Amino acid sequence: KEQEEWKISGITYKCTVFYAVLYMMVRYWHFLDEGIWLDIFTCLSPLGDINEQEDGRTLLYCAAINDNAVLIKWLVTAGASPAIATKYSGRTPVHCAAVTNKPRALSALIASGKAELSLKDNNGKTALDLAKRVGNKECATLLSQELQRQEDAEAKETAMEKAQVTGGPVKSASLVIGEA
Repeated sequence: KEQEEWKISGITYKCTVFYAVLYMMVRYWHFLDEGIWLDIFTCLSPLGDINEQEDGRTLLYCAAINDNAVLIKWLVTAGASPAIATKYSGRTPVHCAAVTNKPRALSALIASGKAELSLKDNNGKTALDLAKRVGNKECATLLSQELQRQEDAEAKETAMEKAQVTGGPVKSASLVIGEA
């Protein structure tokens, strides 16, 4: 895909038409009717890479900055990866939402089931570390709850596998992790 220069908000970007249009949608989403997002996105998605980075950020990262949960859902459904980090800081859209206090974006990323909450940025910090450091309590709580849910699910799965291997009843797996 051929790149061209685009002046967006006073900054010149060298990117594809696909990225430029979708970037404008993400950046100025509050001016667009929700139905228009899907129509434009559907028309443009075959034209480019949904994970293209311009200035080190993906469209999903930009959607997280703008707290656009609807667009996050569509981008992830279209194949956008929440695990792609910026070139400069190593932060993912999850890190971005956590550090900038965007709980709607963070909830949408978590709900996608594709967000990797344990990834660390270039300074060795997880999204939870960043949310706690800057005092974003709501985001820190969302991340803590999801990490606990994942840990509980893994423990339950491990206990069930162990019960199946040893021939014990599956119910004992629930008792191992403290469920009634």
